[in-house]
Amino acid sequence: MSEQEFVVLFADVSGSMNLYENVGDESAKSLIVGLQAQLSGLIESHDGLVQEIIGDEIMARFEAPDAAIKCAAQIHQSAEEYGLQQKVPVQMRIGLHVGSAIIEEHRLFGDTVNVAARVASIAQGGQTITTESLIQQAGEEWKKVARQFDITRIKGKSEPIVIYDLPWRSTDLTEIQQVAPQGETAQTRPGLTLSYAEQQIQLDEYQGSFSIGRALTNNLVVNAEPVSRRHTTIELVRDRFVVTDKSTNGTHVYLDSGEVIYLRREQLPVWGSGQLSLGAPSNQSQGHVVKFQCIQRESR
Repeated sequence: MSEQEFVVLFADVSGSMNLYENVGDESAKSLIVGLQAQLSGLIESHDGLVQEIIGDEIMARFEAPDAAIKCAAQIHQSAEEYGLQQKVPVQMRIGLHVGSAIIEEHRLFGDTVNVAARVASIAQGGQTITTESLIQQAGEEWKKVARQFDITRIKGKSEPIVIYDLPWRSTDLTEIQQVAPQGETAQTRPGLTLSYAEQQIQLDEYQGSFSIGRALTNNLVVNAEPVSRRHTTIELVRDRFVVTDKSTNGTHVYLDSGEVIYLRREQLPVWGSGQLSLGAPSNQSQGHVVKFQCIQRESR
């Protein structure tokens, strides 16, 4: 038995229950086993070691933080390409954490493993969530693009931990940096622009909870068939606008970066720009689609 510091990665097939339901048990199992074999080779090519494969989930360890982060990005890309080849949409949920872990008979134990598993469970399909401790050890290129996602409590931890979203698509990996004039410090405040039909609405830190739905009592009324009476709310939480689905049919979040995240009675901090498709995919109609854009408003 020995104890060392590792980066622990958990990668889980998102929406696997739907996959089994849609294509059948045998086909789904064959698809997932084939994908896991491909991803295992990918992990080894990034100097990682597959620790366990349990059901739809892979656990791996790395010694170098940047190798683990790069591998996570490649896992997402490889899974999407695999899904296209198999004509079945496939996305991964990935969690990363760094810390000491115990190796016993080639198995990994300890708090680091538990935290990595927990942050993986927070991730949505196509998303990598990591802890602040890993970001602190990552290279500058990753520190620049990491976005604070939330502050969450982990079972067994006395203090909440800060978690980050790590973009992986090439369109996301562009540093956006606003530099204030020399001698001045620019202060920015978060804002969100919503566009629906001919309406354009600006949300800021003074707005409070903003509701969207069919009922006339909502802040924004979207009177379309798949939309619930009170479908979703948006509010500012720790400098991020958070979408909370409260509906029967769910909300599809389409980010302009290409990511698609399905929420059903779940929350998601949004970034960049995109569309909220209420109750049904956006290709079915535009009558239930609300566009959004996150902005930073300067104040001095």
